[in-house]
Amino acid sequence: MSLLTRYRLFWAAMMAALLGLAFWKNSQSYPRKSRLWRFGKAVIDTGLVVLMVAYAPALLLMYVVMWPSVPESPSGRHPDSPGRFGSRHRGWEGKRARNWAWNRGV
Repeated sequence: MSLLTRYRLFWAAMMAALLGLAFWKNSQSYPRKSRLWRFGKAVIDTGLVVLMVAYAPALLLMYVVMWPSVPESPSGRHPDSPGRFGSRHRGWEGKRARNWAWNRGV
């Protein structure tokens, strides 16, 4: 096996590992999204990281340094997680569904 083939195999393995890591992170962050959506987001995330490595390494370095220093939200929950009273997207329909008189048809 030539040196060039080993070089390409190494970078292909690094890309696959980065893609797998992004998919795993998206699975932890967005458990209610479909598997296809999480995989598509992982592909986009990996592509952006690769483009930053190729064209803007200083920007990537700034991002890596700033990422751990961002504080968590005060509630400690992910923005897509359900709130204290259920999904944040439940509007008037959610209030009616929780209403006892409405459910009984009174």
